[in-house]
Amino acid sequence: MNNQKLAINVRLNTQKSKDGKLPIYVRIYVDGVKSEISTRHFIDPVHWDMKTSRVKSQSKDAAYFNGFIERTINFINQEFLKAHSTAGRISSLEIKNRFLGKEEEPLYKTILQAFDYHNLKMLEKVKAGIIVDKTLTRHKITRNKVQAFIKYQYKTKDKPLPELRLLFVTEFELYLLTVDKLHSNTAHKYIKNLKKVMNMAVGLEWIPSNPFNQFKCSYTNPEREILNQDEINIMLNKQFEIKRLEIVRDVFIFCCYTGFAYSDLYQFEYNAVMKGLDGNLWLSTNRTKTGVKESVPLLPVALEIRWDFNIEDLDRAFEDNRNTLGSLFNLQLDFGDEEE
Repeated sequence: MNNQKLAINVRLNTQKSKDGKLPIYVRIYVDGVKSEISTRHFIDPVHWDMKTSRVKSQSKDAAYFNGFIERTINFINQEFLKAHSTAGRISSLEIKNRFLGKEEEPLYKTILQAFDYHNLKMLEKVKAGIIVDKTLTRHKITRNKVQAFIKYQYKTKDKPLPELRLLFVTEFELYLLTVDKLHSNTAHKYIKNLKKVMNMAVGLEWIPSNPFNQFKCSYTNPEREILNQDEINIMLNKQFEIKRLEIVRDVFIFCCYTGFAYSDLYQFEYNAVMKGLDGNLWLSTNRTKTGVKESVPLLPVALEIRWDFNIEDLDRAFEDNRNTLGSLFNLQLDFGDEEE
């Protein structure tokens, strides 16, 4: 409950006389702490009514000056009541700054600011070769999904960290499952990333504790279908009008004919393809999960795939359309990148 007290006093400032006239000031007291607004309007002191703290009606400018004073007082009262209605607190200086249109320095970090800081530090690790770019990309996607959820659920651009409660992450899970239509395992990957960023915020003392710790992420072992050659051929020969579906199809086919997981694609270097002792082309790279170097022959189907897209296009296509592709063929597609 907000127990703050507001008082407003309108007066003439006798310390700033100009051509025999005095400026009208509005004093704001919140819990006894004072801030003062200059109206920048000057009047002859003889036209000031000390009892009503208004310009006397006999003055030709009385209606204009008194109207300005009333609008200023109404603004102050509205800002105070807005803070009171949300159980928040406000200072006399904050009210003054809002009246003057000054941008306020936010009192707390927001969830998106926390993501931006986290991802900036992660970018430095990518440049240093400590982590792979794929990991950073997943956290960028998580940030975008959190941003979209906040706009969808709360009709605002961001949320201060201290306002976040367990309800936020439970509603975020529902949003991922029903609006984004993600599989539970995929949704919980994003929530794990969110919890990681919140734990970082705790470590930086932006919030005292992580309100999402009680939310437990689970993993369901999916039933993996083994495609036969006829099913692969149907998918391979399918013509798509949507470019992104074609990209995801090509990646899946490539994984089928090489044995590499989707996450391994990020490890490929320009010299990853080499001619083997048998005279054929081989693909050699370190597996993402194990770190073990593996070499496989490049079969004709894999060689025919055109890689005419960049890694950003691949990420967007993969995250948005991997489930759509499986639905088109009524299959549970395994890209080999599920994490427990």
